[in-house]
Amino acid sequence: MRRVLVALVGSVVIAVTAATIAATADARARSVFVVPCTDTIGNLSNPAGSDRHVALGLFSVPSVTVGSERLFGVLHWRYWTKVAVGVRRYRAPVTVSVPKAWRSKVAVTWGNRAGIMSSIRFSSCADATSPNWSAYAGGFYLRQHIVCVPLIVSDGQRTATVRVAIDGKCS
Repeated sequence: MRRVLVALVGSVVIAVTAATIAATADARARSVFVVPCTDTIGNLSNPAGSDRHVALGLFSVPSVTVGSERLFGVLHWRYWTKVAVGVRRYRAPVTVSVPKAWRSKVAVTWGNRAGIMSSIRFSSCADATSPNWSAYAGGFYLRQHIVCVPLIVSDGQRTATVRVAIDGKCS
């Protein structure tokens, strides 16, 4: 009887822990993380090249297929696709968000500690002595195979949508 009780309590503890982890990940996927200027991986020399899209003159993403999805398998995120982005050093923060209708299918991460998020805000990193664009490592978490992902880019005054070709071509 004691073994059954211990097994039952252990099962409940595991189930509660798993539910808490899943709820925390889902809550983070709905919140905004602020990426500090120190999380840059370098400078982006040609943010508007022929192989890139630039939104609002502030946010640069690849315009061609960024690469294959890799099986990831954490919680409900089946795939991970690495995509470095460029952010212009600007007087206001730049916010990048997954549209609400897509948040059950796509999440993003850029910077060193962001985790799985639906919105990321890049800090204002304007500095007259540094190059104009910073590059940030990160990418997309996907629940399913997706060819093209829309992102909403905002500087607090203006908003634009940019589409990122994950595996194929955005139409």
